[in-house]
Amino acid sequence: MRRSIEVMANLTVMTCGIWAISMFIQYRHAAVNNSQGTLVPGREILIQGVNFKNSQKTLVIALQQGCQFCAASMEFYKRLTEQAKQNRNARIIAVFPNKVSEAKLYLQERGLGVSDIRQVSLSALNVSGTPTLILVNREGIAERIWVGQLAGSEESQVVTALL
Repeated sequence: MRRSIEVMANLTVMTCGIWAISMFIQYRHAAVNNSQGTLVPGREILIQGVNFKNSQKTLVIALQQGCQFCAASMEFYKRLTEQAKQNRNARIIAVFPNKVSEAKLYLQERGLGVSDIRQVSLSALNVSGTPTLILVNREGIAERIWVGQLAGSEESQVVTALL
C-alpha cells in the first residue's frame, strides 16, 4: 500500500510538472502572437482623432510624467517646437498615458508650447520607454524613431528630418 501511494505521489508531481511546462509554453506563445510587435519604421501609427494627412511630417513625442529623461529633454523640445511653428509642413503632437488636462499642466509648467496633446496608451503605440519621438509621414507611417534622451547629434537628426 505504501509503495502504491509513493507511485501515485510521483505520478502526480510529474503530471503537475508537465502541466506547468505546457502552460508556460502556451503563455509565451500567446504573448508573442498577441503582441503588436515593436515600434519600427514602416509601422502604421494610429492615434484617435489625428489625421496625418494634414501635414507633410508629424513628430509624435511620447512623454510620461515622472520620467527623468523626458524632463531632461525639455529644452530640446522647446527649441524644436519653436522651429516647427515656423514650418507649415511640420507639426508636433505630444502623447501621454495621462489625462489631457494633466498633460497640459505638465507641459505648461515646463514651458513647452505644444498645442496638440493626446491621451494615448503608450503600449498601443508599441512605445516601451519614454521619451520616444516618432516621425510620421502623411500616410501615417513611422519613418524614424528616437528613444530616450538624445545626444546633440541625434537632436540634429530630428530637426533635419522634421524640418
